[in-house]
Amino acid sequence: MKFNYNLYKKIYNKDYYDNLQNSSYEAAKIILGDLYKIYKFKSLADFGCGAGGWLKAASELNNDIKLTGIDREYIKGILSFNKANFIFKNLEDSINIEEHDLTISLETAEHLQPKRAESFIKDLCQSSNVILFSAAVDGHGGVNHYNEQTQSYWINIFRENGYDPFIFLDRKKYWFHPTFKKCPHYIAGSFLYINKDTELYNLLEKFKVKDNFVVDIVHPNILKWRKDEYIGLKHNLRRTFVSFKKYLRRITHKH
Repeated sequence: MKFNYNLYKKIYNKDYYDNLQNSSYEAAKIILGDLYKIYKFKSLADFGCGAGGWLKAASELNNDIKLTGIDREYIKGILSFNKANFIFKNLEDSINIEEHDLTISLETAEHLQPKRAESFIKDLCQSSNVILFSAAVDGHGGVNHYNEQTQSYWINIFRENGYDPFIFLDRKKYWFHPTFKKCPHYIAGSFLYINKDTELYNLLEKFKVKDNFVVDIVHPNILKWRKDEYIGLKHNLRRTFVSFKKYLRRITHKH
């Protein structure tokens, strides 16, 4: 399936990001803030940085954090934060950057073709030993979502690269927190992936995801969105059918 760049720009435009920015930025402040308490990263790269909300949140933790944002050139017109080194690149292509303390890629991988999945994760792993990652779950729905997958799908690819998943966020605390009402995927779908061959891996052992932990979880808010969309579709189809019946009656009476 070919990437519809014009549709992407039309949907994911400045208005879209202005609406999304606040909820994403507020979520980023909490998530990165909690992570910074246990891991004082000094550099961060964001693969699929969009308007730059996560970069902005990171900059507020410490002004000395070196920031890199990577995304297509369309972000030039929507950036709300510019105090970072930006690399304008098609994420479908191989991306090699210098190593950072932390790499993040949130709700981006689903926009890439399935054949890019393994090489994209490899690029992330080459950029850092610590990666915060999430991607839209199977059935989430969205524009140019070419590779919606379960969390375990991505976990398996990370493990092939020598990374294991960790959960440092208090999911119970944030599950229905108002900050995450519009972005519950950050709570239910994000994991911190850490290279096994690092000191941090052992230091954060208590946060490591256990083998018997169920990782393929969909937040109820996402299910509600899909339900509302389905009900809306049924309602519109019903109205269309009724209107069509009335139309048939009118033309029948005329003849």
